[in-house]
Amino acid sequence: LEGIRPRTPRIPLYSTVTGQPHHQPLDPAYWYRNLRDTVRFDQALDRLVEDGHTVFVEVSTHPVLGLPMADATAARGGVVAGTLARERGTTAQFLRNVALLHVHGYDVDWDRALGAGSGTLVPLPTYAFQRERYWAHRASGGAGGTSAAEEPFWRAARQGEASAVADLLDVPEELRDQLAGLLPYLASWHGKLGEPSGRDGADRETPGGGVTDRFRDMIAGLDAAGRLDAVVALLREETAVLLGRAPGEVPPSQALQQLGLDSLLAAGLRAAIARRTGVGVPSEVLLRPTGCTGIARYVLAGLVPDAVADDDGADGRGAAAGTSASPWLRVLKPAGRPYARVLGIAGSGGTTDSHVPLIRHLPEGVELLGLQLPGREARKDEAPLLDAAVVADEVTAALAGRLDVPVVLYGHSQGTWLAWEIAHRLTRLPGHPPVSVVAACGLPPHTERPPELERLQSAEALVGAAALDELAVAFRGILPDALLANDKVLAAYVDNLRTDITMARNHEELLRSDSRAPLDVPLVAVGASLDPVLPAAVQSGWAPLTSGPFTLRTIAGTHAAPIENPEAMAAELVAAIPDAGSGR
Repeated sequence: LEGIRPRTPRIPLYSTVTGQPHHQPLDPAYWYRNLRDTVRFDQALDRLVEDGHTVFVEVSTHPVLGLPMADATAARGGVVAGTLARERGTTAQFLRNVALLHVHGYDVDWDRALGAGSGTLVPLPTYAFQRERYWAHRASGGAGGTSAAEEPFWRAARQGEASAVADLLDVPEELRDQLAGLLPYLASWHGKLGEPSGRDGADRETPGGGVTDRFRDMIAGLDAAGRLDAVVALLREETAVLLGRAPGEVPPSQALQQLGLDSLLAAGLRAAIARRTGVGVPSEVLLRPTGCTGIARYVLAGLVPDAVADDDGADGRGAAAGTSASPWLRVLKPAGRPYARVLGIAGSGGTTDSHVPLIRHLPEGVELLGLQLPGREARKDEAPLLDAAVVADEVTAALAGRLDVPVVLYGHSQGTWLAWEIAHRLTRLPGHPPVSVVAACGLPPHTERPPELERLQSAEALVGAAALDELAVAFRGILPDALLANDKVLAAYVDNLRTDITMARNHEELLRSDSRAPLDVPLVAVGASLDPVLPAAVQSGWAPLTSGPFTLRTIAGTHAAPIENPEAMAAELVAAIPDAGSGR
């Protein structure tokens, strides 16, 4: 690196080290902090939005930040594009993203992108009989339509740098003292220029009315079922375009993740929905297991609020469409005619979201449920439960209406103990379906703790006393990297973990007097090849807990392997589905 000298950035740099604009040279000390300190992507993004930026291009080999960027900029009509994508790393993919910016009204030098003289510009046709055009207003990449030449002025105005503004305007000395008081008004006015004309910036008007008005007018004359069908058809059409499929290849009630929807495609779908309907859709709605049908209900709530009750359940599919009558069960992957059900139980601190990666790897006929505990997710307002026996009783009761097909009780880490408890209760029910248990990376009950588990206990001891960055280091290799990299998600996990640690201790105390006979069900113990807290050999301790068939398996990864290696975990779950014709 001899001869290289760090310089102050000429293009404004919003640093994820400081979370603020960075005006100093990027010297070795900065890059050391970049590697060592917490990533402040959220703070840098908030500051970018605050300063009026609404267009974001993620330059990477595969997009991972599209959804958080779309969420942060939704209220300002943000546009998010990528460059390349996994298995789509071609020039065509890059140009597709350039075109995405173009159709949102941002200038593209097509001669440079495609080569001078490579094509001919033709006028777009007008609407039939109306001679009107629909086209986005041209804009630049800065706030309020700011050009590159104007950006230094408006940046100085937003940051209150009166002397810099005075220099740019060549203001006489006698007027400079009065300039500072005007800057907040200038910055506010400029910010309003960048605000969208409709929700999510999607309702761009033409003389004959906006495209969203046309859609609203169209569905206004339909009945409840017709409205739902119209919105579902629109969603299938937009999803198909993003996935490169025909609309008929997008099942109306299938989770879009199963079809290949990733974070950047979800951001594109969100923008398309806003453009067509004027309704801003949160990212979590796009990930609903009910697919286009579930998203359509949310969109209709924004379009026709008074008709929501009529539309709810209009498709008549009930639980098959992904709903659940019990708050304990979240349907992550519905199946119209399931031949098996998997109930996933997360480890300490976890939520049903930890099972989402499994969705795309399970067969169509396997329904995936997640155990949703009080005090988190959709049950945030409820008081947490600290008694594992009560939880197991409640979940068993919630499963009563779903025992028509074989059931796999799948627990990860501490969740394996709950799976084991629920199995005891299900197998005592008269006429129960075939049941099997899959225990992944879990210490068997009644088993002595191995020395390696002390690391997990040490990490848990820090909860409530250590800062988030210390906890991220302590839990590395135990929790998924994606969770550790996000302060907000990690903080929510820690809150849940406090409750689950108490419940686990209470459960352990209860088991000291446990005298139940072993289960009589197939039991599969799944270890991870690089688990730092539970060696693979510990998993054999599950064998004495059943008189049924016992299988010991290993998948690649750390303690978080069932989450970070979902394809392998899903294969073990499918293999563990008990035979419907057997007694187990």
